[in-house]
Amino acid sequence: MQSAELKIDEAGFSVVEVAVALTLMAIAVIGVMSLLGASTTEFYRSQSRSKVEMVANGLLDELAIRHANGDSIASMSIDDWSSYLTSNDLSTVNATIDISDKTGLSDYSITSTSLTDNYLIVVGGIGIPETGDIFLIEDNAVNCRVASYEVTGLGKQVGFGDSCDISGLSPIGKNLLFADYKATINLTARGVGTVSKTRQFFSSWKSD
Repeated sequence: MQSAELKIDEAGFSVVEVAVALTLMAIAVIGVMSLLGASTTEFYRSQSRSKVEMVANGLLDELAIRHANGDSIASMSIDDWSSYLTSNDLSTVNATIDISDKTGLSDYSITSTSLTDNYLIVVGGIGIPETGDIFLIEDNAVNCRVASYEVTGLGKQVGFGDSCDISGLSPIGKNLLFADYKATINLTARGVGTVSKTRQFFSSWKSD
């Protein structure tokens, strides 16, 4: 009897090769699924954050309407917005509102200026301007922000940024018009973290 010789078909794959191929495929699939899962999570996190920001801006819009209608907003607390927050799947437990009364700042008047060093020397006023506070110079529609505040040998010095162009104005003797109130909203949601929004409310206008 002629003996049969066992040979492996060169066109086929061994068990080891097939196992290695399947392992590599499994690793690739897991990697793709992980990337897809991370992308989906990030998408929903972004959507959730956008919703929380919309809620915060909506609350500030409502405050602006009430202020424009002459309502007192200084004494309002986050509990006044419980229904609004609940309807948007948020809770007052994870929300805060801080409304600062800044009406005393409107008594500041300008005694001198320095366009080179970007500051105004002012007198009067109750309270201290904070960095970021918006002000106008009486009778002028120039929107400026406080960059610094300090008491120097010249008096109360209000610094402002380069974006505040008061060249060509005659500010001496005029009042600084500050916001009546400054409101800060903090909303915390799971998977989003804390969203903080601030707006300043003026007697005749408002600004983000």
